[in-house]
Amino acid sequence: MISNIDDNFGVLRERLAARGGEDNTVLMFMSDNGQCGGAAGPEPGAFNAGMRGYKGSIFEGGHRIPWFVRWPNGGIGGGKGDGRSVAELTAYIDVMPTVLDLCGVGAPPERSFHGRSLAPVLRGDTTDATWTERVIVTDTQRVAQPVKWRLSCVMKNDWRLVDRDQLYDLATDPNQRANLAAQRPDIVAELRAAYEAWWTLCSQQMGEVMPISIGAEAQAIAELRTHDLRNVESDVVWNQGQIRRGQACDGYWEVLVERPGDSEFALRRWPAEAGHAIRAGIDGDDIDFRREAIAQPDWDLYTGGKALEITSAGFEITGYPRRTAPVGDEREAVMSLRLAAGPVQARAWFADADGRMQAAYYVYVRRLAGG
Repeated sequence: MISNIDDNFGVLRERLAARGGEDNTVLMFMSDNGQCGGAAGPEPGAFNAGMRGYKGSIFEGGHRIPWFVRWPNGGIGGGKGDGRSVAELTAYIDVMPTVLDLCGVGAPPERSFHGRSLAPVLRGDTTDATWTERVIVTDTQRVAQPVKWRLSCVMKNDWRLVDRDQLYDLATDPNQRANLAAQRPDIVAELRAAYEAWWTLCSQQMGEVMPISIGAEAQAIAELRTHDLRNVESDVVWNQGQIRRGQACDGYWEVLVERPGDSEFALRRWPAEAGHAIRAGIDGDDIDFRREAIAQPDWDLYTGGKALEITSAGFEITGYPRRTAPVGDEREAVMSLRLAAGPVQARAWFADADGRMQAAYYVYVRRLAGG
């Protein structure tokens, strides 16, 4: 995967050069999390720059990533030796204000950003002393209701307050082994106060519904997947290995019906592009994949599939009659509803002869012509 990204980033630069735009295009490369690892830690021999932790960790190795920016005509990067390192604390919230600033695009006056433009420091201007006072927070929730201080890290310069009670100084302890909380209660208090302010800001939207849009004029088909289900445990089916094994889950989707009218809901166990029937299993490979490049315990993400003894399908939206249909050898179970515009909750499921139910992994929503 890494080689593929590397190769294609090279293709991108070649295409830009061929079009004469390589030096006048803002080109960015970044990652989304730290080094990958499993329950026992990173793969043997994996490079993690000596940092503690890996993907999903609250320590530096879990969330420090590269961000390369190149725009020679804008004074950022260019020829060999023209690069520079930015030491200031930055985060994903800076991406939008930076892009707008570099492109000379102003934001509406009512629009604000939690991040700030990195354009000055990208061009080498580090005279703004406010960067040293900056505090950034990262956390991992993955629960139905956010929990204060859950898997959190509060960052300021080289200080890292981990899970509220562990304090590390990256300048002297890049591996984050020496907890300095007892020695520096002043820093602990400062970072806790910063977290409280951050929590107050973020918690304003915690109770709001975040619906998936269906029926919009420019959207021919909307997709609902079990990855986006809501339930108390936040326990959903989110990868192809789980789908191939027929792992059950339950929950509902928060949906916003954009326009009133007739819509068709097609329930599937397999994604439409796979082409398999709802009840069908998969014997062996149904796609090409490189076994030599994938650890054997992960092959179940790419091959095989359990047949399910599904006999019926059902669909329900709050305030509307429940729809059900028998399931035979078809690829999808299709039901139609006339909906009013507005927010609703939707459920879709398959059931066997004994009444055992599980959520449909995929629901394709099509607005009917003239509906």
